[in-house]
Amino acid sequence: ENRNVNVIFTTSTLNRINHDFNFVLATVRTSCDILMKFDTDEFLAVRKGGNQTCHNDIDSLEHSSVDCSLSPYGVVEYINSPNFQLTGERMIAGYDTRTIPDRESCSELGNLRMLPAKPSQLKAIHDARTAIKFDLGGHVGVFLPPFVNRTLSYNNNLAIIHAHNRCVQLEVKNCRKVLQGHTFLKQNTTEQEAMQMIIEKYFGGDDPCSIANPHNMKKVQKGLQSKTKAHCYVRYLKCPNLFMQQ
Repeated sequence: ENRNVNVIFTTSTLNRINHDFNFVLATVRTSCDILMKFDTDEFLAVRKGGNQTCHNDIDSLEHSSVDCSLSPYGVVEYINSPNFQLTGERMIAGYDTRTIPDRESCSELGNLRMLPAKPSQLKAIHDARTAIKFDLGGHVGVFLPPFVNRTLSYNNNLAIIHAHNRCVQLEVKNCRKVLQGHTFLKQNTTEQEAMQMIIEKYFGGDDPCSIANPHNMKKVQKGLQSKTKAHCYVRYLKCPNLFMQQ
């Protein structure tokens, strides 16, 4: 029997989206084998092995070659193969790749330049028989006992093509959009107001320009989410040259 792959889109505000994810999970889990949560810039692929050279459709053959060992073609065939085994535990997609920042990518989506594929810690693969909740980022979840995120398996060839960081301006725009989605910022919140709010409530008054890693933000007020997006946006506002360089 072939495994089923269902794609469901949701457009809730971010503060309530986990509720919707869990509703979807409960609704479709009996007709699925695996469940994964993706953002709109993430695409499921399978690792083909080797470094096959490929080109975007709009590119000429003279375009410089890129690593194309990850392919969106063959995902279902791989999931249906004996090489993909479900154990009830949370799995992590085995590989991922991200885009290389490029000014041309701000307008030409088809010309994405991708980094080589690497082992991943990005996206969780939920076994539909045991998963009962998603998290916002699709990285962890809640499972029926005794399957409680205690074991992570990376031994699979599923992969994530992540069109992330392709353009600084788009990245900053998306970071602000996320903070508005959480209703932390309003549409008419000025950049100066946003900078002050983020520094006070996410950084606890610390200088965001001195904290390069968002995971080192230790003073985030309880209940606030998406601190990586807040980190991105406030550094762009307060120290744009440093932010752009990094």
